[in-house]
Amino acid sequence: MGPYKYQYHGAGFRLEKEGIVCEYDYLPANEFPVKFSSWKLFEFMDTSVKWKSLNYSLDDIHLSLMELVQ
Repeated sequence: MGPYKYQYHGAGFRLEKEGIVCEYDYLPANEFPVKFSSWKLFEFMDTSVKWKSLNYSLDDIHLSLMELVQ
C-alpha cells in the first residue's frame, strides 16, 4: 500500500496520504460513478497545505459549486 491509507465505508472511500484526505463515493448507478460533495471537497482543501492557505469556508465551497451547477 505504500504511503497511502484507504478506508471503505458503505459507498464511500477515504484516501489519505501525508495527512491530505480525499473522500468520495462510488455508486455506478449512472455514467458518473464517482460522487463528491461540498463537504468532501472542503475536507480535501482543509487538509492540503496549498489549498488551506486560501482560507475557504464550507459555505464558500458550497456556493461556488452551486454556481458551477447553474
